[in-house]
Amino acid sequence: MDAYTPSLKARVVGGLQWVVVVWFLLGSLVGLLGVSVLFGVPPESVSFAVPPVLVLGMFALSFVGGYLWANRSLESEAEETAVTGVQTQFVAVAVVASLILGVLGSRLTPADAGSFGIVALASYALPLAIAYWFAYRFER
Repeated sequence: MDAYTPSLKARVVGGLQWVVVVWFLLGSLVGLLGVSVLFGVPPESVSFAVPPVLVLGMFALSFVGGYLWANRSLESEAEETAVTGVQTQFVAVAVVASLILGVLGSRLTPADAGSFGIVALASYALPLAIAYWFAYRFER
C-alpha cells in the first residue's frame, strides 16, 4: 500500500497555522512583559530589542514545522480535507479577530507600560483563544 502524500495546499495551510500561532504567542509574551510592570518590575528592565533576523527565523522554522507536520500526519484525502478546512478557519478567524481587537486597542492610549501590557496581551492572546474556540468548537 502506498503512503498518502498530502497536497501542497494542505502542507502550506499547516505551515501558515503554525506561523499564526507563533506570532500570537510571541505577542502575548510581549504583553506579559508589560503586565509584569503592574507587579512591581521596573519598566526599564522589561525593555528589549529582538533582531528582525531572529523573528524571521522563528517564523521560517514554524512554517517548516507546520509544513512537515501536515506532510507526516495526514493519512487520507478525507482527513486532509477536514483538517485543512479547520486550519483555514483558524487562520481566518485569528487574523480577523486580531484586526478587530487591534482597531479597538488603538483607540486606547495606554499611559504606562502596565496598561500597554494589558492591551497587548489582550490583542494577541484573545484572537488566539477565539480562533481555537471557533475553529475547533464547530469542527465537523
